[in-house]
Amino acid sequence: MIRHTNRDLWLWGLAVAAVIFDSAVASRNLDRMVAIEKTLQETRAAQIDWIALLALANDAETGHRGYIITGKASYLEPLEIARLKVQPHIDQMRVRFVDNPEQNRRLDQVEVLVQEKFKEMQRTIAIRRDQDRDIAAAAMSNDLGKVVMDQIRQLIAAALIQEEQVLNKRDLEASERLHLARYTNTAAAGLAIGIVLAAAATVRTELNRRRRTNEALTVTQTQLQASFETIGESVERYRILSESLEQMVKQKTAALLEQSQQLKTSNEELEKFAYIASHDLQEPLRKIQSFGDRLLKKQRDSLDAEGQDAVDRMLSAAGRMRRLIEDLLAFSRVSTTGKPFEPVNLNETLEEIRSVFELRFQQTGCALTVDPLPTLAGDESQLSQLFQNLVGNALKFAKPDVPSEILVTAIPFEKLGFKSTGWRIEVRDNGIGFEDQYADRIFELFQRLHGRNQYEGTGLGLAICKKIVERHGATIAARGELGRGATFVLDWPVSSPGT
Repeated sequence: MIRHTNRDLWLWGLAVAAVIFDSAVASRNLDRMVAIEKTLQETRAAQIDWIALLALANDAETGHRGYIITGKASYLEPLEIARLKVQPHIDQMRVRFVDNPEQNRRLDQVEVLVQEKFKEMQRTIAIRRDQDRDIAAAAMSNDLGKVVMDQIRQLIAAALIQEEQVLNKRDLEASERLHLARYTNTAAAGLAIGIVLAAAATVRTELNRRRRTNEALTVTQTQLQASFETIGESVERYRILSESLEQMVKQKTAALLEQSQQLKTSNEELEKFAYIASHDLQEPLRKIQSFGDRLLKKQRDSLDAEGQDAVDRMLSAAGRMRRLIEDLLAFSRVSTTGKPFEPVNLNETLEEIRSVFELRFQQTGCALTVDPLPTLAGDESQLSQLFQNLVGNALKFAKPDVPSEILVTAIPFEKLGFKSTGWRIEVRDNGIGFEDQYADRIFELFQRLHGRNQYEGTGLGLAICKKIVERHGATIAARGELGRGATFVLDWPVSSPGT
């Protein structure tokens, strides 16, 4: 009797051990797949960083070419913006590649080439500014700039190929882990079921032997039967537990794979969009503008009034399309290419913006007044874009013949009676203002309160501001009074989450 009881316990112990082993293997595979997914996300983020770096170089080159051809200072704005952004972008990428010597080496080479490219562009810009277009064009045609740009593209292409190889390797490992999890779960489940069946057979044999031997002991027989029924319920509970655990693992694995596929698809679509926006769409528009300007300069006298008007309309439409593409790309990059949060001194940010708009300030007589501002945790490039959009919005909607006055202030939450900790930052102007009933509408995509013939723009600037603010866990609102100006209010908690 004691021998059979010990054997039963031994069989049940094996069943429990099989279930525990199944759970441990499944958990380990799941942890590894989560780690693989994290690596995939980091690799895709690195690809996006390389593409963004190439886009900055392309923007600078396009603005440089436009200025050499047309002599218009407005073409220098994208070059200056790219120059301000490229070094912080490279520094951020260097942090990402701290454990990747090969990519770090490529990044060093790209950094040297980018600086060389900027020096070459500054040289030809100085020639164009001091002499004339033909001399500057001749200086630009020495192929040095093209050779440097081709080297930059080749290095970035090699970097993207390496990241793609890492992605393929991690995808293959994830697939192998999934197959291993399925095989292990099936084997462990089969072992557990076999042991349970063997234990059940032993129990039944023992029950029959005792029933034949102790037919007279009815009470004992009834109690023994009840005991085995309890054991049967325990077996069922273990079976249900095993099935539930296996189903849970399958569901989590399927959800993880689906999320991985969705992320992969989303990144692929983003990469395609970024490529189209920065090459296939923008470059033809720039050519249209360049040739249109050349046509007006050289052939204006040979065109009648209707022809001149048609060319003017073509150039205006191409300019609007280019700005729309650039703003859509900026809007999509807020959440897809955001950098980790770090302390950002807003005083330094506003000084950089002052230098960006320095020429327009001089032309319009605008006065930008900035009170002492706090240092906040955030994405430095996105915060720069946020305040640049708000200052640019104030300049655009200034009153005719009235110098703009823009005031940026900051008040801690404690002085406003708030229980939480943070800052209220306001950007106030004395422009044309708006009616308060449109305070929410102006932050929606493609929403405009004025026609294009009155004020230029794509209707995306404030939508980009709202998306940046929400990514930082803050809020943005607007107040306006028609004819007296507008105020944009940012309520910024100091414990904003990073993404």
